Amino acid sequence: MNSIPSNIPGVTCPKCHWSDFYKAQLCPRCLTRPAETTFPGHGRIVTFAVIRYPPTGFENQAPYVVALIDLADGPRVIGRIKAQPEEVKVGMTVTFSHENSGALEFELG
Repeated sequence: MNSIPSNIPGVTCPKCHWSDFYKAQLCPRCLTRPAETTFPGHGRIVTFAVIRYPPTGFENQAPYVVALIDLADGPRVIGRIKAQPEEVKVGMTVTFSHENSGALEFELG
């Protein structure tokens, strides 16, 4: 587990303060050009699902956890939690570990 959280690159609108992990050319709310920024690599689990019957290509990884995470001072993102399903609870703190093909992965703590 990382002792210091990594930052997550993203964008924030200077006009309406919309933010997202995915790069955007225009803010979907006010059509202003967003600025590139980074978000702290830690947050809290809002809700999660345990994937027990995965799509093709992920069969050997089940069961795994996918969660909605409120980043500290950032947007709500979807990420995979690298932990056993029974260890994961709503409200737990998570730390960004890495990005894998556009998907965010987090560890508990």
